[in-house]
Amino acid sequence: MKFTTAAAVGAYLPAGGPPDSLDVDLVNPSSSNSSVFGGQVLALQINVDFSAQNITGNGPIGALVLCNVGVTVNQVLADANTVLGGGALPSYVTSISDLNDLADNSGQPQQRLRQLDGHRLAGSQSLPAIGWQTSVL
Repeated sequence: MKFTTAAAVGAYLPAGGPPDSLDVDLVNPSSSNSSVFGGQVLALQINVDFSAQNITGNGPIGALVLCNVGVTVNQVLADANTVLGGGALPSYVTSISDLNDLADNSGQPQQRLRQLDGHRLAGSQSLPAIGWQTSVL
């Protein structure tokens, strides 16, 4: 998936349904077969990117280690993007649903997106370039 505007991100989120990987490349989709997993990965990417730019005011979260699995938020994000594109699951999870839960819990991106929604995503300021794209393998 590739998102080119804040409006496209807003049209896609929140995503619901059973988590799955993508079966096609998409540009600015309003939905996808990846369902909630695509939404969680997108939200985590935005959360990591915004925190790296100190937009969230909470400092960078990418290097934080998740105690329950021993990997960083950045690693969860990279692995989630791989799986979203049809790649193999990392060894620390047993299903896409498990990885979806990790993406959801890695800094609570949905909550932060709701806080940012009126300020950043509605267009009062331009969305920082997040450089996010996942292609089907």
